[in-house]
Amino acid sequence: MPSCTSFVQGRARPARTVLAAAITLSLVFGVTAARAENTSTTPPAPPTFTNSKTESFSTPDWWKTWGVTAVPWHSSVVTEGASQFLRVNFPRGSHNGTSFEWYTGTADAAHIRYRLRLSSNWISDGGKLPGFGAPTYDARGDCTGACGLAPADGITSWSARGHINTTNVPGSYLYIPGHREWLVQWSHAPLVPGRWYTIDYWVTMNTPGQNNGVLKAAVDGSFVLTLTNLNFREVDTLHVGKAWFGFYYGGRGVPSQNMWIDVDDVTVDW
Repeated sequence: MPSCTSFVQGRARPARTVLAAAITLSLVFGVTAARAENTSTTPPAPPTFTNSKTESFSTPDWWKTWGVTAVPWHSSVVTEGASQFLRVNFPRGSHNGTSFEWYTGTADAAHIRYRLRLSSNWISDGGKLPGFGAPTYDARGDCTGACGLAPADGITSWSARGHINTTNVPGSYLYIPGHREWLVQWSHAPLVPGRWYTIDYWVTMNTPGQNNGVLKAAVDGSFVLTLTNLNFREVDTLHVGKAWFGFYYGGRGVPSQNMWIDVDDVTVDW
């Protein structure tokens, strides 16, 4: 199996990955609807956020305010006309883009917004995009829960990152109790390389013992995912954890040429 590396707090964390099978869900009124394994209950009220962090990548040392110890791997600030943004590079032959994160404390709901552009020469073999989670690691940095094939127990770990499939259709990539590498395709056309998109992603943790966790996504202001019957956790001491800006290429394949993803105008609310 191929290996991957997650870069967190300015250092590498090795992990493993495999090619996951996509799950296509039924579509209702243009919104993705989940097929629940257990009876869902009324979702929590919409969250009110009290904290916010923004990032426009206007300076080369933007990363210092994120609490990381060095520039995130394979990333650099790029100027294009009057705009500056972060470029996440995927070198030829490498799965790894980069990863940085913002911890959300004891918040049980969070929202991220960011603009994203695939390089004009982008050819996809699937991959991971920003999302949320509270994965766990051992002393060596190897994933022990909610990533790298390690299941989520809903007590100490869970995650719901973004995803892009082999045809550039965006989606969600979940590790939650009972589901490892659960791929949920959003009701959106394939992302077009070279074009900017604005992505919003929301999560509200479930009430322990109830399948009422909420996961929503929108692209350019139009909802493409609404799930209201999810079980992220078994205990109320497990929270959102962090906004996880992880970028990974694959699948089994690696880029045959240097490619990149541009990112700008990040907002984290919690």
